Amino acid sequence: MIPEEIQILKKVKATIKKYNLLEDGDNIIVAVSGGADSTSLLYILDALKEDFNLSLHVAHLNHLLRGKESYRDADFVKGLAKSLDLPCTIAVKDIKTLKKKLRTSTQAAAREARLEFLVKLKEKNNASKIAIGHTLDDRAETVLINLIKGSGGSGIGGMDFYNRQKGIIRPLMTITRSEIERYLKEKKVKFISDSSNYKKIYLRNKIRLELIPLLEKSFNPGIKRRLADTAQILSMEDDYLDEQAEKFLKSALSKVYDISARTGSDAALDKGRADKIVLNVNSLKSLPVAITYRIIRKALWRLKSDIKSLSFSHVDKVFLLITESKTGSSLNLPGKIKVQKAYNELVFSKSDKKRNLPEKTVKLIVPGETKLPFFKKSLNSVILPRNSIKFIVNDKNIGMFDFQKIETPIIVRTRRNGDRFTPLGMKGSKKLKDFFIDRKISRDMREEIPLLLSSGEIMWVVGERVSDKFKITRSTKEVLLVGLV
Repeated sequence: MIPEEIQILKKVKATIKKYNLLEDGDNIIVAVSGGADSTSLLYILDALKEDFNLSLHVAHLNHLLRGKESYRDADFVKGLAKSLDLPCTIAVKDIKTLKKKLRTSTQAAAREARLEFLVKLKEKNNASKIAIGHTLDDRAETVLINLIKGSGGSGIGGMDFYNRQKGIIRPLMTITRSEIERYLKEKKVKFISDSSNYKKIYLRNKIRLELIPLLEKSFNPGIKRRLADTAQILSMEDDYLDEQAEKFLKSALSKVYDISARTGSDAALDKGRADKIVLNVNSLKSLPVAITYRIIRKALWRLKSDIKSLSFSHVDKVFLLITESKTGSSLNLPGKIKVQKAYNELVFSKSDKKRNLPEKTVKLIVPGETKLPFFKKSLNSVILPRNSIKFIVNDKNIGMFDFQKIETPIIVRTRRNGDRFTPLGMKGSKKLKDFFIDRKISRDMREEIPLLLSSGEIMWVVGERVSDKFKITRSTKEVLLVGLV
């Protein structure tokens, strides 16, 4: 009979190679609770140290949830690391206080605290990856948990062997819990049993202690492996669909606004960075429904808001806003999120955080660069001879004016109620509000358009239309050229 240790090491090495979990010289943070799974993970990685030239650092977070047991676990992990001659970091976090602060469950607060601790430790130690001892059983349980909660394919297949974004690897996900226990028994390695694992007040425990045994006995003895296989299939398909949705999101994107960012919109595409996201409705309508649903979730995911309480029904309502609703229709979603349809745009924003631009003016520097702090943009200006403008490329972000018709200083400001101007090609003046309506510019977007004024008259609705009163004619001698950057 082949010893359990040899079989386990062989399977784990095959998993590592198949999913590219380790590279030569990796510095790994190993999350160890003291339970059977994480203890075996530590011993297995220690046994494979030479094969992959690994450096290991043991990490444990004391949640302060089980009194003396919590400190016992921390001491056990410390002793475990010492016996293997490995560095160890023990941290403490009051999960009960965090739970109240986040208004979430105990388990959710513990997960968030644990991940934050591990990520910070990884950065501090310049480590390459975080190893977690999730097994095949954990993956099967997660499938059922997310199925019961109504998750889609992303949720059901969500526990990956390698989460590259967070740098988390799970080398034991082809190993069952019973195999782990046999391995530890053979090696005569002690581990700690967490008393909370047997409390049926937690959904995962009820699934592990009641539902899975029922499924194994009455339906399929190999149900855990079948569920894990299903998760892997969905995970691979989800990766592909997610990649496609990301491409289509960028093609459908009209604008991303991040109040704190001074750079372009790309920075606001990261998770939780955007205050406002605007998508093109016609682009969304042209896509397969499955991709559009993913794009909606991605847009919501990028807002500075808590989206944990958003469900499929909320995403479905946003989809109906695209396909059926009239312009001006809106939704208020959990997390204080507002989604509004404005002409051919779908605007995602924080409903409790309206962008109130200050009633503030800036003098345009002529010639030179003028920074517009309340728009996070700049205007560059230069005075040119009339005969040189034929070399200027036609661009909506460049305004050209007869300099002789202008009185300085030229002012840049936000719009005000009652603003009027004479759009190029018209004789009479027009309300700026009506101009925006004709141009199908939504109310939110109107606040982000600077106005250029001379002697109180609008010369340019920046990026949209210059005034007929300041246009270039045959008699123009000098041209003021202003470019939006």
